Amino acid sequence: RRPHPVVMFTAAALVFLSTMPLWAGEKNQNFFRHDRRGNYIAHNYAWNMLVGLEKDAILFTNGDNDTFPLWYLQVVEKFRPDVRVVCLSLLNTDWCIRQIRDEEPRVPMAMSDDAIRRLSPYRDKTGKVILVKDIMVQNILTTNQWRRPVYLAVTVPDQMGLERQLVMEGLVFRVHPEAMPFRIDIDRTRKNLDETFQYRGFLNSDGNWDTTVYKDEQSTRLLQNYAAARVQLGLSLYESGNLDQALLELEKARRISPHFPGIVAALGFVYERLGRWTDAADHYEGQLLAFPGDAVLLGNLGRVKSRLGDTAAAIDLLEKSIAAEPSTDFAPYTDLVNILFTRGDRARAASLLTQWLRYHPDDQRAKNSLGLIQGSMTRP
Repeated sequence: RRPHPVVMFTAAALVFLSTMPLWAGEKNQNFFRHDRRGNYIAHNYAWNMLVGLEKDAILFTNGDNDTFPLWYLQVVEKFRPDVRVVCLSLLNTDWCIRQIRDEEPRVPMAMSDDAIRRLSPYRDKTGKVILVKDIMVQNILTTNQWRRPVYLAVTVPDQMGLERQLVMEGLVFRVHPEAMPFRIDIDRTRKNLDETFQYRGFLNSDGNWDTTVYKDEQSTRLLQNYAAARVQLGLSLYESGNLDQALLELEKARRISPHFPGIVAALGFVYERLGRWTDAADHYEGQLLAFPGDAVLLGNLGRVKSRLGDTAAAIDLLEKSIAAEPSTDFAPYTDLVNILFTRGDRARAASLLTQWLRYHPDDQRAKNSLGLIQGSMTRP
């Protein structure tokens, strides 16, 4: 017996209504947050970490996010199976140590099964806790004798005393046998970032943030590592005297992560060094929208406004900077004292220096400046 037409219509309507949240499309924010089309962030990040490594490399990673996607690429897609990815979190376990010792590509180490079983954390003479992974990293480095290239992911927070031996190449540091005079390989990092790395679902073709693909908080934090690499590259170019290229890298970093801490200071500073005061002011004003009341940003913008001739705004900003952090930074005091002295307000300038000296009574710079101002006030 066929269902009554009213029943059939009601059932069809219920099915239709139940699918409305799906076919509403990307304008539906709930749909957008759960849509994974075009999201290659984890895949690309893993690929970008592996692609530039030397053959038969050993790569030390930190934990889940910088390890499991790499293993997927190696095991499932057969990409760079010659690289041994060593997860430092798991290197604290005996089974992981035995696995990387015995399974290809095997990691060189001088450690028997019995010695592995007896490994345990301890405190050194300074009281620092030495974990099993710290012991194993040193054992691997000593046994390897630099025969195989060794890398450390930039995501590893504890660099295990290797800081002076690390040279950045993008998303990894290469570990060198001795202390290095520079912190970044400029040519290799630039080649990786600009020519080799993939950014699907992250950046669009013109290098801007791809807004069509949803990125959760964890993904956004992970992507800041690209901004960090750009900042390091920009600062190195700046130190080498290449200000225009430094600015280019810092502006690329801002498009990735506009409020990444390294960009906030560095980009404004380079704008100032290039005499691009309007750009510097726009940068600091944009940052203040995100970090209202920040003492450093207020002081920086005040200094720039002074260079642009807006003395009233400069005084207001510098006073706010000093009020926010009265004992921390002498720079806004200096900038404000110079403005006030030029305007003839020497009493206020002297008062500011006296205020600073209450916090830092041994500051000879402030004492000298105060003496000069007080001396000028007594002269006709």
